[in-house]
Amino acid sequence: MNPHADEILGERVYRALADIPGQVGLVDVFRPSDQAPDVARQAVAAGATALWLQLGIASAEAHVIAGEAGLLYVEDRCLVIEQRRFGLDAPRPSRK
Repeated sequence: MNPHADEILGERVYRALADIPGQVGLVDVFRPSDQAPDVARQAVAAGATALWLQLGIASAEAHVIAGEAGLLYVEDRCLVIEQRRFGLDAPRPSRK
C-alpha cells in the first residue's frame, strides 16, 4: 500500500489495503508512527492476520487496535533482520 504511487519497481501498488484483491496476511508498515493507527484500522478491516511496524516505528494506539482484533503485532523491528536472526526462509510470491 502506497498512497502516492501506482507502480514501484514494476509492481502494482494499491492506495489502500481495501483495494488489494484477495486475502491480506502480513501488513508490513513503513510509514511514520502517527500513521500507524490508520494502517492498523485498515489491516483489521481487510482481514489481515498480522501487523508489523518496521524499525523505528511504534504506536500504542495501533497496538491496541491490532490486539483487540486478534492480529499478531510487532513494532520497532526490521522484518529482514528478524528473519535472518531466526534463520527463516519466507515463501516467495509467484509472479504472474
